Amino acid sequence: MRDFVQRVVETLGVDENRDRVAVVQYSKDPAAQFYLNTYTTKGEILNTVRGLRHKGGRPLNTGAALQYVRDNVFTVSSGSRRIEGVPQLLILLSGGRSFDNVDTPASALKELGVLIFGIGTRSSDSRELQRISHDPSYALSVSDFTDLPNIQQQLLSSVEAVVIEVTPESTTDLVDHDTSRKDVVFLVDGSDGTRNGFPSNAVQEQFFSSLITVQVEATPITPRVI
Repeated sequence: MRDFVQRVVETLGVDENRDRVAVVQYSKDPAAQFYLNTYTTKGEILNTVRGLRHKGGRPLNTGAALQYVRDNVFTVSSGSRRIEGVPQLLILLSGGRSFDNVDTPASALKELGVLIFGIGTRSSDSRELQRISHDPSYALSVSDFTDLPNIQQQLLSSVEAVVIEVTPESTTDLVDHDTSRKDVVFLVDGSDGTRNGFPSNAVQEQFFSSLITVQVEATPITPRVI
């Protein structure tokens, strides 16, 4: 976990006016490692990331974690720039079926305009991930997290497509998307059940570094979203 987040940060142009990242681990309860506006320099973030530890615990309450990031991370006070038109991305890594309800909090996030991508393993509930994700096709599955490279290009293509092609559900209160900046939140299953699901930090690091690099280098466009 620590090394993976560190590599992600190293690929970003971290600045309060450019790319922002938050990391939340969850099991029974969610725990924010840092928020979108906690740090404004790469050095500060890296120093904190080096101290991160796998959370552990059970059961897995994905619904509570989704509600937590909705209420506490994708907010102006925590550094979200949603009202400025900056794309809001949530990458969920889940290694099992949630013990609580996920539908209501997932819907609440979508109503905010948060674009959710769910990645699960063979121990996850694929239908649950489909319901959580922005679109069922953006729910991806691997045998275990060491197989992330096998779906890497599919996820990257999905991320690019959804940021570019999101269409508003109404014609009022429209906000232009600024794709040169992104707020990216990683919601990571840190429960006991994933302890063996992350056997290689290097695999995760490479996967998410590539994801963030593509996002940062995307050509700015101005599609509209509520």
